[in-house]
Amino acid sequence: ILKASLLIAILAITACSKLSLEEKKYRELISDVCLEWGADKQAVDNHMKGKELKYEGNSVMDYFLSDKNQVVVYQFDEGKLCYSMLRVKGSTEISMADILEGWDFLGSELYFDEGTMITSMVDIYIKREKNLLVTTYTIQDKGAQYRIFGFASLKDLW
Repeated sequence: ILKASLLIAILAITACSKLSLEEKKYRELISDVCLEWGADKQAVDNHMKGKELKYEGNSVMDYFLSDKNQVVVYQFDEGKLCYSMLRVKGSTEISMADILEGWDFLGSELYFDEGTMITSMVDIYIKREKNLLVTTYTIQDKGAQYRIFGFASLKDLW
């Protein structure tokens, strides 16, 4: 009985520590985002090979990922990538600590959007060894929930 109880406890702990399907989806989508700061549009387009280009302007490129509810927006300054943003429709009640494993959590800041009159808690993470910053928050648009991830270089912030 003791061995069976111990086995059940180990299985329960292991099952609880695994990422949910939703969390795995977020990790995969984040890995699709080009984070090569200074890359030109051609390099970003090469990185996004196989993804649908939604829009291209002088300083912006938008791509759909696996469906139209997953969009990556790239911002360029003088032709060089300076910012990436990922918008994902889906559950917003997921563990950012699990999704952003390996990133250091710096804290949260309350943000008020005057245009939408919505207040959001913005979480801030960094990955020092790669000089990356990510901010993440949730929004509602037409009744749907979205998680927003904004990526930037730490080098460009100081």
